[in-house]
Amino acid sequence: MDVRLDGIRRSKSLLRESDVPLTPSTLHRLPTYSGAVVVATHVREQRTPVQRAREAAIMNQCNEMLRNANSLDQNGRQLVIAFMTGNKCNPRPELGHIITMKLSETIEDGLADNQICKMKVETFFQMDYQSGEWKRLRKCRLLQPHELENNSEQYMYISNEDYHNQVQQQPT
Repeated sequence: MDVRLDGIRRSKSLLRESDVPLTPSTLHRLPTYSGAVVVATHVREQRTPVQRAREAAIMNQCNEMLRNANSLDQNGRQLVIAFMTGNKCNPRPELGHIITMKLSETIEDGLADNQICKMKVETFFQMDYQSGEWKRLRKCRLLQPHELENNSEQYMYISNEDYHNQVQQQPT
C-alpha cells in the first residue's frame, strides 16, 4: 500500500517516525489533502498505577541526581536522562556496552585514622547498555593541606549525612 505524504509517494513500511507525530493516548492521522490516504493508528498505552509510580520515582531520582551534577555537560545530561527513561540504544557502540560518566566532584569530611579530614569525592554514573542496569560509583581520595588551600573555590561542600540522605536505591 502506498501513502502520499507531503507530495512524496512512499510505501507504508517506509514511513519514518518523524513523518507521523507520535504521542501517547491520541489518534494519529496523516494530512488529509486531496489524494491522500488516511491512516489511523491508535497508540494508547495502558499503564498500571504501579508502572506510573515507578516511572515517577525514576524521574525524581534522575532529576535529583542531575541537580547535584557539577561535572556533566548538557550532552551528558541528555544521555543519562535517555538511559534512565528506557532508551537502551547505545549511542557510542565503539566504546563498548558499559559507559561511565563523571557526575560530580565535591569536598567532604571523612574519617581516616580516627580523624576527620577533607576528602575529594568524585561521583560517576555507569550505564550498562547490554543489561539495562545503571549504578552510581563514588571514588574518594584524601586531600593534602596544600590541595585544599589552592583549590577550595572550585568545590561544593556536601556533608556525608546530606549526601547519604540524597542517595537512593535504584527502583526494581
